[in-house]
Amino acid sequence: MNIKLVVLCCWANTILNCADAITPGGKRQAPGLIPLNPVGIYGSLDTALKCMQMVRQQAGGTLNFADTLPNCLRIAYHDSSARNTTSPGGANGSIMNELDDPLNNPGNLGLAICHAYLKALVPLMRNNGTGPCAKLTFADAIQWVAEVAVELAGGPATPMLPGREDCGCFDNTNIIADECAPATDLISFWSEAGMTDPVKASAALSGSHSLGNIRSTTAHDAANGAGFGGAGPVCIGSPGPMTAQPNVFDNHYFKEIYNQNGRAGYLYSDRNLAAINASTLDYVKEYANDDDAFFRDWVPQFQEMSLLGVDPKPAGFNITSGFLPGGIIAKKLPMVPEDNIGFTGTAADFTHPARLNGRLSQSGGQGSFLVAGGH
Repeated sequence: MNIKLVVLCCWANTILNCADAITPGGKRQAPGLIPLNPVGIYGSLDTALKCMQMVRQQAGGTLNFADTLPNCLRIAYHDSSARNTTSPGGANGSIMNELDDPLNNPGNLGLAICHAYLKALVPLMRNNGTGPCAKLTFADAIQWVAEVAVELAGGPATPMLPGREDCGCFDNTNIIADECAPATDLISFWSEAGMTDPVKASAALSGSHSLGNIRSTTAHDAANGAGFGGAGPVCIGSPGPMTAQPNVFDNHYFKEIYNQNGRAGYLYSDRNLAAINASTLDYVKEYANDDDAFFRDWVPQFQEMSLLGVDPKPAGFNITSGFLPGGIIAKKLPMVPEDNIGFTGTAADFTHPARLNGRLSQSGGQGSFLVAGGH
């Protein structure tokens, strides 16, 4: 199916009334949020849930550990948490527009795989404007597919809501969580993004780093150990898996950073969660010792993150409401990555810098980075 994605470039202030959306401290307020609108988009709540079920089934059969599964978890973070200094941003589908010009923000590089996957998935599900998903939004698909990715990797099933509108805009994401950030900065990031409990969010949501792989970043990283091309602490490890079990979603990530084994915290921001004076340390210790505790906190934190920038109350829901139409998605059998190579049978390469349109670029923190234009 050949469907051209039309990108509408517009300023967030025009669409979201963002001048009223941010407090002096940077935290979101309800007037700037986009109302959740499942009935307006899909015609009825029943139709919206049928569409969600269809997307879940399609994603459950097509995501794979080699690339799309971890990449599609990461892209949900970048859409829901991204904003700029004047906009609440949030789960509004803007990441699809931003990735059409990824060099606009280097923090989005590495998401090309899921960007391409979603550009194929959403038009397919819309089915030429017929059926339950005739008006499926990218904003919904991004969050639903990410949830399926977690289930497939053995994580908890998280009930989700339908009805996120596509803003047709660029969030111009100049504010995004940094891989070199200490825990205090990560907590501030989630607080300003609007999370109710930013300390718990910083710990639990970092558990997504249990999945995926990373390539080298810029050419000089190997020489100066700066990580993602920036000066400062050694922010990343050597290219390869994020954790010792990069296709299993459970508490092994927290075991590795707390006990300093396996990959022992791939990013500096991972390692700092377990620093002796970090307010996230107690959560890291709890999750390392109790997989159920991690899953228990992951579900509401992911639900809330998936609704950043969105007000669910007009649709009669709250940030921890949700549905699992069609039931739980079956776990996929894991693939085994080879050291410094990636997954057998793919073109994933974790040993060289990535190039996008002939320009040296960075790679993302999860998922192999395969892009048109070669390496």
